[in-house]
Amino acid sequence: MNGLQDPELLMMGPYNYYITESQVGGGYYRFESPFQPLKATAANGWLIRRSSYNEAPNYYYTKDFKQFKALTNLAPQRNYNWLTAELVNWKMPNGKMGQGILYEPENFDSSKKYPVVFNYYLRLSHRMYEFPYPGLTDANINIPWFVSRGYLVFTPDIQFSVSAETGIVPGQSALDAVGSAAEYLSQRPYVDAKRMAIQGHSFGGQLTAYMATHSNLFAAACEVAGTTDNLMASLLMNGPWGSEVSTKMGQYEIRGGAWSGFGASIWERPDLYIKNSSVLNADKSTTPLLIMHNKKDESVQWRLGVAMYLAMRRNQKPCWMLQYNNGGHGLFTRQDMLDFTNRLEQFFDHYLKGAPAPDWMTHGGTVCNNN
Repeated sequence: MNGLQDPELLMMGPYNYYITESQVGGGYYRFESPFQPLKATAANGWLIRRSSYNEAPNYYYTKDFKQFKALTNLAPQRNYNWLTAELVNWKMPNGKMGQGILYEPENFDSSKKYPVVFNYYLRLSHRMYEFPYPGLTDANINIPWFVSRGYLVFTPDIQFSVSAETGIVPGQSALDAVGSAAEYLSQRPYVDAKRMAIQGHSFGGQLTAYMATHSNLFAAACEVAGTTDNLMASLLMNGPWGSEVSTKMGQYEIRGGAWSGFGASIWERPDLYIKNSSVLNADKSTTPLLIMHNKKDESVQWRLGVAMYLAMRRNQKPCWMLQYNNGGHGLFTRQDMLDFTNRLEQFFDHYLKGAPAPDWMTHGGTVCNNN
């Protein structure tokens, strides 16, 4: 590209070549890390990394970004029942178009009925051609793990507004997006409309708790480290007891239309904080809820998980809570990740596949001695 000339199209295809740090998001999503193309110092050539949803990252050499010479041939996904990805568009209740990624197993059979798990945060559709790494679940569900076991996973984008201006709280924005996506996917003959679940972490956990207490669309829900009482969260310091570092107050009062901004303080618009607090709607919940929230959470107070658990149990609603002593805002040890992955799979298998409830759901108890 020289001067005022139009840019030249060099390549186009279903691949990912480079993502910036800002596109990566939190460390609790198992996608590839950024790799910036490297220019050779003594030659007109570049080292790049290419991947896609069904192609593990591999390195290539190119001189013109038209022809690529493969330098590696890593393909661990070939050893497993991998996945395919489809970009789905649908119309939401507000008339706007929604967008998300539907992951299906490689051995997909359109004559069968599949359960669906929805996972969300802000915007995830830009990850269409990123390679989702298989592994254990540390916060958000590991997509390849569940898809390879016969689940469909859908990751819809959510469009938020400033609540003080629109009257629409973040939880309702999520329900508008996820709920309409669920209804749209239900029209597909291979989607089991009676066996859909929601799962989210942190802000996604907050949205999960809201939807679990404001909708009867979902057969099960799992929220991890979510805010369940916005009044309490605004007036508490984040972090474990004795090591608090910040508060949610400024985050909630911002008017940027970002993820949890109400655009007003609790004294200016207490109605918005109350409306978005899922603990106050626990008595109306029809969705079995699994909570995972750790005492050492440095971002969202553990008390908010306990509050939701007590609210559900007080109203005789099906609810379970997991706590890991070595965890924080997510899980960090393989032992804890394996334990949570197994329990989450058992929980969803029970409500979405009709499997018997495991002992820990019927009798309580622990698997790891330190939890």
